[in-house]
Amino acid sequence: MLPSHTAATLLDVPLRPRASGSTIPLSALQLVYWKYISEHGGRTQRMVWIVRRIIGSLHIGLLKECLDFLVARHETLRTRIGVGGDMPEQLVDAARSCAFDEIDLSGFPIIRREQELERLCKELIREELNPTVGPLFAARLFRLSSEEYILLLALDHLIADRATNVILHNELWQLYRQAARAETLHLPELPVQFGDYAIWQHQTCAAWRSLNEQYWRGRLSGLARIDLPKDGVPLEGDPVYRSTIFQFGRELTAKLAAVARSERTDLAVVVLTAYAIAMSHWCKRRDLLVWFAAHTRYRAETRNMVGWLGCDFRLPVRLDGDDHVSGLLKRIHQEICSAYAHLDIGWGWDLYPESATEISFNWNPSDALTQCLTIEVSESKRLLVEPYRLTIPYPCPLAAFFHYNNAEVSLKVSHRPDVYSPSSIENFGRDLLGCATRFVQEPLMPIALI
Repeated sequence: MLPSHTAATLLDVPLRPRASGSTIPLSALQLVYWKYISEHGGRTQRMVWIVRRIIGSLHIGLLKECLDFLVARHETLRTRIGVGGDMPEQLVDAARSCAFDEIDLSGFPIIRREQELERLCKELIREELNPTVGPLFAARLFRLSSEEYILLLALDHLIADRATNVILHNELWQLYRQAARAETLHLPELPVQFGDYAIWQHQTCAAWRSLNEQYWRGRLSGLARIDLPKDGVPLEGDPVYRSTIFQFGRELTAKLAAVARSERTDLAVVVLTAYAIAMSHWCKRRDLLVWFAAHTRYRAETRNMVGWLGCDFRLPVRLDGDDHVSGLLKRIHQEICSAYAHLDIGWGWDLYPESATEISFNWNPSDALTQCLTIEVSESKRLLVEPYRLTIPYPCPLAAFFHYNNAEVSLKVSHRPDVYSPSSIENFGRDLLGCATRFVQEPLMPIALI
């Protein structure tokens, strides 16, 4: 193991553009996902997407020009996987046009149009891809009328995460404003590309392990797999997915936010505390392991980088029956701070393969993806760009996604009814809302009484 001061110095290796002709390895997270893909038929899908409803006189040619600009700007959007050598690598194709389709649905009756729209969106998202061929990024525009469109941008997880969606959304409409005003398309130059980041990851891998491996092994050793009770009814044919949404309401959300302010933590941590209590009730365990996605664009060079940088933390949570809810909140807050102090930039996956859990916590804060955008294209014309929700569930037996729009928290649970019955999901949702309500009413209540 490297001495700690040496390891810290190695982690300070500058993140800079690679030399021309350099081989680009897969990033740490890409390596994990590539192994999974290879073990499951070598095919993948564009499971990261942005969907926008556009109202107004959209200039399709300008939109296409802006998408082509983004493909030229971000190497990741024209990357595929090469497998010719001993190790897979990233291959960056020359700048090219975005894979773009325009489909006219304006002639369909409204109900049929919505059905066809969802079918065609699913078709693009679930299209089986060969990651060695690509393209891993594609766009599809649906014309609903002369003044209404749906734009779908779909990316494979090998090249994207949620932060990627935010970056692409912001840049696309900034460019469109410029194009609509006949300005030259321009954005601040990117200091580095995702391929440069992958090289930096490999250069600092040994240092990261020296500083953090012992911490993560210690935090997660001895944790048995956590499975939730499965009570679904087996179904014939392909798996069926359902999504159930639970609204916290504005009043409860405001009270939870007030608790976060008084405890000097984040609203997500308060919601996670109530979630942990409800999950403990469901699986009847006091020692939990919760995994959640972590934002890792902590360097200035990576702030506007398109690629898969977000990684998953595994958070051990112990619920002591004699402790009160406020004490649990403090422990979870401290655990998260400690985890970020040992930030996993992707190398931790093979350190604790025995630590498995079905308990996930995905927090989607208020950002550009949750808000409407008005684009002034001239003195008399404007476009309204707003979120459009697809009813495409996450393809795993159970996934929980919390959404916060600056006013209200909601939970979307995607599940397979042949694994978890709808009544179990409904009971869990009601229990979660009940735990959150009791939390704000009596923060010193013992956990055992909730």
